[in-house]
This record gives sequence, structure tokens and C-alpha cells, in this order.
Amino acid sequence: MSDFNFKFTNHLASTTEKLAAAGKKPPKHLLSRLQHLHSCTKKVQLSLAHLLPQDILDSCTVTYADTHTITIALHSVTAANHLRYQSKHCLMALRHFDHAFRQLDELKVIVVPKFQNRFEKTPNLH
Repeated sequence: MSDFNFKFTNHLASTTEKLAAAGKKPPKHLLSRLQHLHSCTKKVQLSLAHLLPQDILDSCTVTYADTHTITIALHSVTAANHLRYQSKHCLMALRHFDHAFRQLDELKVIVVPKFQNRFEKTPNLH
């Protein structure tokens, strides 16, 4: 019996996923985009601190941002509805907070499931 010490890559995975599985760094353009979205997320959290509860701020993530549109992802429908209800005030706060947001016309809100780390212990349901 032969003992194999390597993993087979998923042939259906994208090139980026295959590189990540091999321990390679992401391409520079993706890394740059991720840093931009992370920066936007921090700015959004700071600028909306006086409008939204802390639990909503902690769960918000900017998933798209250009000069006219910003998309914020939240983990719950209730939080998303709260942000949608406050969207006009949020847009005004964002415009006043940072010059990069001055031309924002649209705030989109999406709901995404909360990521669960597969290495965290999950309760046994049996």
C-alpha cells in the first residue's frame, strides 16, 4: 500500500482558489481591491457610528464601492431593514465624512449568511 502525502486539487476550482490552496498569495489586483473594500468598511463604520447601533456596525461590510454606489452587506434581515430605513441619513453622513463618498447617489444593502469557521467547534445536535 502506497502512502500519499499530497492533496489533490479540486479540478472545478477557479485559478485563484487553486493558488490559495497551494499557499500562494492572491494576485496584486485582488489584494488591492480587498484593501480598498476594507478601508471603505472602516470609513462606513466610523461615519455611521452616530446613526446605527454598535452590533449593526460590527457586522457591516462594504462589498462594492464606486463613486456613485456603495453596497453594504449585513448578517441579518432586521439589521438590513434598519439600515435601509436610515439610508437617506446614512448617505448624507457618508458624503460629509469623506471626500471619496461625496458623489454617492445610492446605498445598496444586502444580507449574507454569517461565515462560520469550519475549525470552530459546532454543537453536536444528536
